[in-house]
Amino acid sequence: MTQTFSSGGCSITVRLQNGSLSLISTSPASGYMPDVKKAGGTRVEVRFDNGSNTIDIRVDLVNGQMQQH
Repeated sequence: MTQTFSSGGCSITVRLQNGSLSLISTSPASGYMPDVKKAGGTRVEVRFDNGSNTIDIRVDLVNGQMQQH
């Protein structure tokens, strides 16, 4: 299962396979740079930064399901 999660114009695509998450891609809004904090296991977390603002997108594996926090 693959799903895209968004916040503030930025997005990440995450895959759930065999009980583990993996980061497939990042899509920053104009002017933002992605910084991958964690790319798999039970959490995927990416921080997007444009120098004056940050947007965090975090997806956790909870009871076998992907949940954005």
